[in-house]
Amino acid sequence: MGLFNKKTTGLDTGSLVNNFVIKSEGLTRILEKETEYFRDRKAPQAELLMETKHNLIDELERIKFNLTQHAETLKNLPDSEKLRLREANLNLMKAADATYQETSRAQEVNRLILEAISYAVNQSKVVEGAYGDKGDLNKNTESKPITVIANA
Repeated sequence: MGLFNKKTTGLDTGSLVNNFVIKSEGLTRILEKETEYFRDRKAPQAELLMETKHNLIDELERIKFNLTQHAETLKNLPDSEKLRLREANLNLMKAADATYQETSRAQEVNRLILEAISYAVNQSKVVEGAYGDKGDLNKNTESKPITVIANA
């Protein structure tokens, strides 16, 4: 069943609401899983969700476009259908916000790690009279120990 009813050429609101709710719930589940992966520091697994996530976003954009083209029909939706749309949208927004927060934390942890590595490299110094990794004298480096604690 498409978004348009063939008999009336009007908007098939039941189908539209169902499609929006189904796609929103699917995207919400993907975002929740993505958030879980970021929280568990499993970013490569989150990458595997990208294609599905982008496909659902594209489908939701098409549905939203159809909604904006038929604003008058939307005004006449039964209250129960309006409530379903609002709840699906609210759940999606909550999941998107949680994913954004967790992604921001993961980016901050990565930034701190890179800064710590950069600091450690910059603090390295040549140790006189020591052998380097190629057997040369005076080529070895010594680093001051550094500890990185990331509580994101």
